[in-house]
Amino acid sequence: MAGLSPSQVEELLQGPALNPPLGVIPNFDNSYTLLPVANAVKIVTTILATLAIFIRIYTKWRIIREMHLEDYIAVAAWGGYIVFIVTTGFDPKVFGRHQWNIRLVDFQIFLYGTYISSISFGLAILSIKISILLQYIRIFTAGTRDLMFWSCHALMWMTVVFYVILLFMTIFLCTPVPKFWNVLETGHCLNMNYVFLATGTANTISDFLIILLPQPIIWRLQMSFKEHVGVSAIFSTGLLACIASMVRLIISSKLLKNNDVTWLTSIMCIPSYVELGAGIITSCLPTLPRFFKTMAQIPWVSKMCISIPSCFKPSKSSTESKKSSERNITASWVRNHRRSSRLRVERRVLSESYDGLDEWEGNDAVFSITRLGNVTISTGIRNEGNNLEVKNLDDEERGVLKSVQVSVVRQGSEHSEGSNL
Repeated sequence: MAGLSPSQVEELLQGPALNPPLGVIPNFDNSYTLLPVANAVKIVTTILATLAIFIRIYTKWRIIREMHLEDYIAVAAWGGYIVFIVTTGFDPKVFGRHQWNIRLVDFQIFLYGTYISSISFGLAILSIKISILLQYIRIFTAGTRDLMFWSCHALMWMTVVFYVILLFMTIFLCTPVPKFWNVLETGHCLNMNYVFLATGTANTISDFLIILLPQPIIWRLQMSFKEHVGVSAIFSTGLLACIASMVRLIISSKLLKNNDVTWLTSIMCIPSYVELGAGIITSCLPTLPRFFKTMAQIPWVSKMCISIPSCFKPSKSSTESKKSSERNITASWVRNHRRSSRLRVERRVLSESYDGLDEWEGNDAVFSITRLGNVTISTGIRNEGNNLEVKNLDDEERGVLKSVQVSVVRQGSEHSEGSNL
């Protein structure tokens, strides 16, 4: 490049970044691009990952009021993910196009974005794995140094060492460093495709190990088969990240035999979005039950959840709709009562006693049915005149799961009545 005149350099930069296949004419303006597909995947994964990290931090900070190291690391992982999606696909003239349809001057912008995104991807995926493994140690070991404790630590530190080496190689892949993206710079570079291949291989192996680690402990817990499957599924949601990592690995291997870097790297970014997004969501899943349980106790949230089904029911008039809704809910309660022989009925009536739920049909009543695993809690509350009546249906073998204080304040006198469910 040093022997070229300025006009020759300019001509080179305005030419295609790769010689096109035989019979193909470069199209710099209107060539096919993967950008719409990549943007769709990017938007979905970003919304879900951001929502998951928000729920995690809100739950740990405002509800549990106890933040741990893995929570801060999860936030760092989300930050690395945001940097990754910003630095990939930011230039529509380059991303998702065949390299011969890109000018060399624009190809340099693509290479610079690839340099930054490769570093941010490594930092994000490392943070996700550390966050998940630290959660395993906190949840499953409970301060005991058993096989699970040492397995998590061994996998975590092997992952840290590997990614630190990989990040060092990525940062200093070229000498000098600007040679990575500046095609006019003199110097030399290692083959970046081998770094992609090593990253994909390590991700796939470590992802499967992270999924398998807690399974023996989960299946030894004293739970029903259905509960085992449910808990195991929660800790296996990272399987989507494993699949994305395998797809990314396959594409990385093709880069060793194909010089169309912009096309294959753009394809590789799509499963990378899924891998990072699914990893962040997986690391946040243990906090979701506590979050939704707390939200369900907020009156306006509970009222909204009860009223949502009625929005989808046809009605001729507001009165008929109300009666139909009450009849359906009452029937659901009766069916639930007949289905399980373990259930019993407990009544606490502040004014007078009623024999069955059928007597409530057509009256001003509110019903709620909540299921937690194999436990079903059904509650009915009605206010008739000056009297409040409460009926509660729960699983006697599980004991008391939740206590709710109901208060009624009458206008004109501060008289309140309470009932524990």
